[in-house]
Amino acid sequence: MMNSSNRPIRPASLRPYVNPLTQLCYVGADHCQYDLLNSVTNADRQIYEMLSRWAIRDTTALIQKMKWLMGTGTRQEFESAHNILTGMMGSERRGYIETSSESDRERHRLTVVHYYMRRMPPGGIKAYDYSWIVFLSCAGHKLGFITESEMWYYISDTVDLIQGSYISWKDYIIGYSIGAVYNAADLSWNCISDHKALLARLLNSSANPLNSIDKKH
Repeated sequence: MMNSSNRPIRPASLRPYVNPLTQLCYVGADHCQYDLLNSVTNADRQIYEMLSRWAIRDTTALIQKMKWLMGTGTRQEFESAHNILTGMMGSERRGYIETSSESDRERHRLTVVHYYMRRMPPGGIKAYDYSWIVFLSCAGHKLGFITESEMWYYISDTVDLIQGSYISWKDYIIGYSIGAVYNAADLSWNCISDHKALLARLLNSSANPLNSIDKKH
């Protein structure tokens, strides 16, 4: 269990913002969208399938993955590639991408980093890792892998990280979207355009977690 500050957790102040954060996880996913805090008939199987993409099938795997997303996540590799490419000239970058890529996935990821190199929000793609922590916490509780109390502790600590990394909901959505392209299982660039209606709805939502979350949660 996390909650490094050992403060009391107030689920009521966090609950309204779980949906906006977890809805982003359906960008690039071929699954229906669920309210993870409420009971949904026949949803468990598809939620289990979403966890399986992270190789999560039990409590141990769930906690290990959430701790990895909290401390390292997909952002570390992205930031490393970003640092390498920003130190090169344009022609050097293209040559580096072609010669250093040992797989289609590696080439895809380097190309994504290159394309968005000058368009990144200050928080980078941390949003991708952080939204998935919240999603996995809720899904893990729904499937019985962790308790409700543990779920809220993970969510609370993740919200603290979000507030310390992003200054606007727009930046958060941009960061998540770039992370979704970077991590696309099918190496597709279409996950943003395919879910533009969802992204637009979240962007214009009155439930803006970065501006509205009570920091005393």
